[in-house]
Amino acid sequence: MIFTGVIGATYQLDPKAIASGGEGSIHNVLGMDSQIAKVYNLDVLTAELEEKLTIMLEYPPDEVVMSQVAWPIDILCGADGRCYGFVMAKLNINAELGEIYKYPATLPFSVQQKVNIAQNICVVISEVHKAGYVFGDFNPRNIGLDKDTGLVSFLDTDTYHIVSPVGGKIYRCAVCAPGYAAPELLSKCSDFIAANPSASKHAYAQTPLPTFTQETDNFALAIHIFKLLMNGYTPFGGIIETSRVSQAAPGVGDAAVRRDSYCFKPGMKPQSVAIPVLEAFPKEITDLYARAFIEGKHDPTKRPTATEWHSALLEFEKSLVTCANDNLHQYHKSNAACPLCAADERFAEAVGLRPAAPIAPPVLTQTLYRQPPPPVATPVSVPIARTPAPVPTVRPQSAPPATAQKPKKSALVGDIVQFGWCDWRVLDVDGDHALILAGKATENRSYHAGGGAVTWETSSMRRFLNGEFYNSFSQADQARIRKSTIVNIKSQLYGTSGGKGTTDKIFLLSIEEVVKYFGDSGQLNNMRKSKTWWISDIYNATRTVKTAEGVAWRWWLRSPGNYPDSVAYVTDDGRISMKGNTVSYYGGVRPALWLKL
Repeated sequence: MIFTGVIGATYQLDPKAIASGGEGSIHNVLGMDSQIAKVYNLDVLTAELEEKLTIMLEYPPDEVVMSQVAWPIDILCGADGRCYGFVMAKLNINAELGEIYKYPATLPFSVQQKVNIAQNICVVISEVHKAGYVFGDFNPRNIGLDKDTGLVSFLDTDTYHIVSPVGGKIYRCAVCAPGYAAPELLSKCSDFIAANPSASKHAYAQTPLPTFTQETDNFALAIHIFKLLMNGYTPFGGIIETSRVSQAAPGVGDAAVRRDSYCFKPGMKPQSVAIPVLEAFPKEITDLYARAFIEGKHDPTKRPTATEWHSALLEFEKSLVTCANDNLHQYHKSNAACPLCAADERFAEAVGLRPAAPIAPPVLTQTLYRQPPPPVATPVSVPIARTPAPVPTVRPQSAPPATAQKPKKSALVGDIVQFGWCDWRVLDVDGDHALILAGKATENRSYHAGGGAVTWETSSMRRFLNGEFYNSFSQADQARIRKSTIVNIKSQLYGTSGGKGTTDKIFLLSIEEVVKYFGDSGQLNNMRKSKTWWISDIYNATRTVKTAEGVAWRWWLRSPGNYPDSVAYVTDDGRISMKGNTVSYYGGVRPALWLKL
């Protein structure tokens, strides 16, 4: 794998990829320890993408952050003169930003360290915005972290929303992770989908401009800062102030943003008791939240910029005092007692657990950013490289207003029941429990963030469904969900391992379960004889699912596909693909669970 760069250098790539996905693969550059290369699949690389890479190469952001962004530093050309990919700096990454959001914490970062990480994010965003670029898909999977220094690294830069400095041509960002798209962008895409139903899978790519802006980036930035300071919870987890926590749910992802479920909006409160009270923070911070999530909803230009956030966080850091009971807890000096300990106690009481014993935060080997940021040392370690897939995007359904309902005492197979914030189809009944499946695709997300070999046991989909999605239900609803023993068998057609069995509250169906509950035409048992990797029969229509906008959409199963990095799915016309799709692609999610009636 030998290529020539447009600047005249020669690059020999290691044929063995570090990682691969739907767009291409990541390779080490032999003899150049500080660089890696992305090689696109030929069906992905278009003339427009090549133009976009050329613009990025010619007009990079300030070099102070170039070692923290996966930015093209040369373009790979083959002997035939074609573009095949690009070279970028090897970033120092040993965690994803999203890992810090888990609560109770699995990574022992102190509040001060989280404030420093938020400052670092602000520095990178500020410089990229100064260069005239927009992140677009500004989600935690696109942000890596060096746990030893607190420095952040931004990935997938070739998906950024870019306006050419010469001529003004726009190279669009075509995707956005649920829960991070600004409300004005969601509204605009919904209007476009209503007028063009057939284009719903490509809403971000086809909705009339403008779509992504620096203001939509500022919306996502505020969410990240909120999560870093609020035990990892989204700001859009609010319920009506007079509601009982156990009887209300705000929805998840884009549905919560559409519903304007900001938890500190007047008349609202956080559903989770683990969120510290707003009064625990200085007015400068709370005012920025209000601008981002209340004023910014009506006027996006009101949202605070990265520079404003950096300044406020710097002052907040100066005011921090350390808790006497937990050295991970620091809080504003105006508080009479530790608000984080109070949040931990409320959470422990709610779930019936003892608060975890304090653990020491990691020792950082390098001073974190202060304003103005110092030059960044060249990182030396190999990142966990990830390649994004070019995925269509569909908006999850908007949740109906939460209402207290009496549990249904009985159900029949085929019934539609309401549970939580959406409707479910009854697939099976076992005594006073029913197996229910979401009636529509509640989410649009990858099966496993970052791609690579994975099973249901190790997938990020399983973590999401039994974490964030499960926590979107009220405590009363959670109590009605039965733990299920999940059997994960190998592919009947390809022999690919399904992994170990698991115990889950919420799960995806397997191929065998779809055939069992939607109708069995005998094709599954005859798959090897027929030498086809589709199940297409009279039950296609019953397996078809639609989004909230009424558009048919594919949905994930948990069964393995033809390779360890692929998983089976149901197509938008109801066929079952045994071969499956790459796990980093986006697809619809239809959660299943056993519910006490």
